[in-house]
Amino acid sequence: MNPPLKHQLLIDSQSFTIPCPDPSLFEDEKESFRWCCEPVTDEINFLPNLLEDEAKNKPRRLLKGDEYHCGVCALSFFDSLLNAKKQFNKYPLNTRSKLGYTHVATGPLSKSDGIMSSVNNKGHFLFYEYVGCDLS
Repeated sequence: MNPPLKHQLLIDSQSFTIPCPDPSLFEDEKESFRWCCEPVTDEINFLPNLLEDEAKNKPRRLLKGDEYHCGVCALSFFDSLLNAKKQFNKYPLNTRSKLGYTHVATGPLSKSDGIMSSVNNKGHFLFYEYVGCDLS
């Protein structure tokens, strides 16, 4: 049995009709890359996307159903610096400016930090931290 998730109360408050996080997620060790703002060590950079948006007073994302919404309760990572930059640069300049990200943070994720999804074809994966994990 896995340790409790750091943001389980956030997940529970969303009233999902699907299991969240997906039961297929797993523990693994992986170098990770995440868009962030300066300073890179600011804890806001390591909040689930839903909480990060709230902290930055950004409007709530237009959600595309429970699977997508469950994903914004996780941390969003890439498997390489190249993929992180490539996906960021696909956004138009005005969107990139609104996002406010200026840097890419990098660091290792270990099995004791949490559970992750498989990496998709864009090099992206979701990560749900365990209680006690501090990535900042």
